[in-house]
Formats: sequence, C-alpha cells, structure tokens
Amino acid sequence: MNPPASEAVKELFHCLSSVWWRLDNLYYIQDEDGNKVRFKLRPLQKLFLLSAWFRNIILKARQLGFTTAIDIFILDRAIFNPNQQCGIIAHTKDDVVEIFEKKIRYAYINLPSDIRAMVTADTDRANQLKFSNGSQIRVAVSMRSGTLQVLHISEYGKLWAWYPKKAAEVKTGSLPTVHKDGMIFIESTAEGVGGHFHELSVEAQELQETGRKLGRLDYKFHFFPWYDDDKYEEPPPSGFEFSELHKKYFDSLEKAINRKLSVRKRYWYVVTERTYKQEMKQEYPSTPTEAFLFSGRKAFDPDDLHEADGMCYPPDFIGEISVVNGALMARPDGEFLIWDMPDPNEQYAIGADVAEGLEHGDYSSFDVLDSWGQQVAHWHGHIDTDLFGQVISQVGKLYNFAYVGVERNNHGHAVINKLNDLMYPNMHIQTQLDDKNDKRTRKYGWHTNQASKPFIIDNLKALLRDREAGIRHKATVAEAHTYIVDNRGRFNAQEKCFDDRIMSYAISQEMVRVMPRRSATANTNIERTESNADWRAS
Repeated sequence: MNPPASEAVKELFHCLSSVWWRLDNLYYIQDEDGNKVRFKLRPLQKLFLLSAWFRNIILKARQLGFTTAIDIFILDRAIFNPNQQCGIIAHTKDDVVEIFEKKIRYAYINLPSDIRAMVTADTDRANQLKFSNGSQIRVAVSMRSGTLQVLHISEYGKLWAWYPKKAAEVKTGSLPTVHKDGMIFIESTAEGVGGHFHELSVEAQELQETGRKLGRLDYKFHFFPWYDDDKYEEPPPSGFEFSELHKKYFDSLEKAINRKLSVRKRYWYVVTERTYKQEMKQEYPSTPTEAFLFSGRKAFDPDDLHEADGMCYPPDFIGEISVVNGALMARPDGEFLIWDMPDPNEQYAIGADVAEGLEHGDYSSFDVLDSWGQQVAHWHGHIDTDLFGQVISQVGKLYNFAYVGVERNNHGHAVINKLNDLMYPNMHIQTQLDDKNDKRTRKYGWHTNQASKPFIIDNLKALLRDREAGIRHKATVAEAHTYIVDNRGRFNAQEKCFDDRIMSYAISQEMVRVMPRRSATANTNIERTESNADWRAS
C-alpha cells in the first residue's frame, strides 16, 4: 500500500535533503561502453568524500573513479546550494570537453525533470552551465577571474609534467581564486618528482605524519593505492608460482602497510606489471613514496625501504630549540623532532649535513642517534650557518654532549667554526693522509669524498638490509627512495629531489660507529678526542 501523498512528499523531501542519498540515486553517467548507468558512490569514493577537508591532495592509482565522483559532487553542490561558483580544470582541451559533456552536462540533463524545472540551466558559452539559483560550473584548462567556492584540478601531476607553463598559471592564477572557506580537490596519478603536485603531496604527507590539527588552508593528504579497490584482483592459474623477487616485494610491502594481500591481488599485480613494466609503480602505486619513483638504478633496495617505512612512527615532540638557553618550544610546524628525550646514562651521536642557508635551496639537516644507532631526534630546515652551529650545540648539550660530526665540505666549515667559538667539547676529528708528502693533518668534522661517501652509504645500505637502520622518520625513508647511483657510478639525489636527510643520517651512523665510548659513570666534563678513522684526501 502506498503512503498518503503528504507522507510520500515528506519522505521525498527527506531523501533530497541528504547529499549521500542524492549522490547514490539522482545522477546518471556514461560507462566505458557509452551506456547510461546510474551513478553510485563506490566505497573508496564515499570514504574520500566523507573525510574530505577544505584543501585536499589526492594521490591515487589509475581508474578509481575519483574524477567522476568529485565532479558529480560539485554538480550536486551547485544545484542544491545557491550562488556556488565552481571550477574544474583539466590538463588538455580534449579533457575539458569530455569532462563537461560526459560528467557535468550529461548528468544534469538526465536528472528528473522536476528538479531541472526547479533549477534550470543555461549555457551562454562553451563548457559552462549557469543555473537559475545563481550557481555555475565552468570547465577549462585554467581560470583566474572571480572567486570560487569549489575548485577541482584533475591530473595535476600530468599538467606539471607535460605543460609546465599552463601548470604554473594554474598555481599562481587559479588556486588563489578559491575562497578561504571553499574547497579544493587536487587529484592525480604521479608523474615523477618535481612540480607543484609533487611538492604539495610531500608537504601534506609530512603534515599528516605530525598528527597536528589542520587549519582551513592546510592541505589534507589522501592516498588510494591499487590494493584498496576490489576490482584489482585476479585468480592465478593452476600451478602458478610467484618469483622470489615478487615474494620479497609483497612480503616487505605487507609490513609497510600493515595488512595482508591476498593471492588474487598479488597475481593481478604481477600480470598487470607485465604491461606497464617500469611505469607500474607510477600508475598503480603501493605507497605514496613509490608513486613518485623513477625507473633507474636506486642506491637502496626498495623492499628494504618498505620494511624501514613500516617501523617509522610520529615523533613525540615537534617544535624548536632556543639557541640562547636550549629551551624546547612546541610548534606544529617546527624543524626539530624528538622521538626519545635524553637518557642520562646513554651516549649519543650527531651527524650534520650543511646547506648554504638560502630560503629555496638545499636544506640543512642533522640527526641524533643513540649508541645503538636508533634515531631519537632530527632537525631539518633552512638556516644560516652560524645559527645552525648554535642549534647543533644546544641539541648536543641536551643529549649529554653528543659526539658531533659536521660535514665540513663547503659551508660546513662555517658551522664547525661556530661550534669551536662556542667551545663545544665533543667534536669529531679526522686524521687525513696527504699522498704527496705523506703528512698527516687533523681536521674537525667529517669530509665527504669519493672514498668516504660510498663507505657510509654502503654501511647504511647494510643496516637497512639487516633491519638495523633505526630510522623512525618517514621523510628519511622517502628521501632514500629517490637516492640513486648516476651514470658515473656516484651517489646522488634524483633530479629535483634532495639528499640532506640521507647524508646527515649516514654520517650520524658513522659517528655512532667511531665515537669514543664512555663509561656509565662518566660525567659531562668531556675533552676533545680524536677518532681513529683515517681517510685519504680525495
């Protein structure tokens, strides 16, 4: 028996007042074969929209349907909320037309006629709908004028990789048009490192790892790997066996993501990889870091890095340390991270990599490790060399006058001079042998050259392989993923990437190895001591 008309109207009104009911019942789209089908949020799409923030970065595997879900969400918002100015940016003109015709216009003209009668739409120029309630949706390759309540940038990574000038215009012209209370959706598969999408992804991920509450202008990081979608699985044929290489990859991945992958999912990945080969990790990433990997010779085994990533966890303290009195000051965007406060009976070592101090150049970085080689603190940022020396001095004092090794190449000399001015008592000293005159010289700090750099990197590689690297910061592991062996056989950061954290961590591990050991009853009246490490001058 049908309910009375008044009850039916109430029920319909109740349904239409729910955005989730509307998204699952009102809209029609075209499937891959061109058939008209009712749109219904898939689990991952709904999970994303439920967790969406004011500013959103979505790094994803291919064909998860996020472009469609976001655009239907935008259409719904424009129809059922007055005066919503909405923009959608695609990376090519063909994609602009396809998104407008197949996702926006098609979904609107297939709405129930009563709804279209209540909110009519006019098209006064290509790829734009203007609604009678004052809302409008425009799809373009960029947009600069006006104020937007919602902006969706589709395949932003591809835009930066293929059309950097257009991408720069979107960055400087389109993003600023969004109202502070508006919503931004930036979604893409990865297209290598470099570009604004990569930068935003890294920054948002690091912010997420701190666990601090987001402000409205902060970007929230969302990652959706291939294994989260049920369609990405396939039963293996009878008698199929995985290679040892794939077994190692999946076993290490399971530890990194803390979940089991079924045989069906593993087999789907193996079969799909045959088609995509080196681009598999870009198109169907398993971890955020893996998404931006390149095809080339990596310095560290990616499976070992997956294992290390699974052992990382957020620091207990984020902030800064006073260069005047060593006081710790909590700050959500601080450069200084602490996992373990100093133990009075423990001995610590610090390794530092020094940058020039420019605002947009390389970073200065140092790590504090305990005597077992476990990362207990980390500093990373842009800073003048003299102030960097003061920071190291205060942190060194905090950690029981830690044994400090500063890379003395280039700007490191200024940091070492500052530490000497401050009379820091426990600094690493190297003895170098000059081949020309057989003369030994003693110099403060760590010298990175063609002999010493491979040594400390190989040592770190061995620690990672033996699961003894002690890394707790995911950003350190992420940097290791983009650390490579170049065509000349030298270790360097991948182009457009950094290696500051890797170098400071590798030096720190060497400082742990060579630092003079003190007895448990030793006090902090430390004399300067010389390491027994010998390095021939490069």
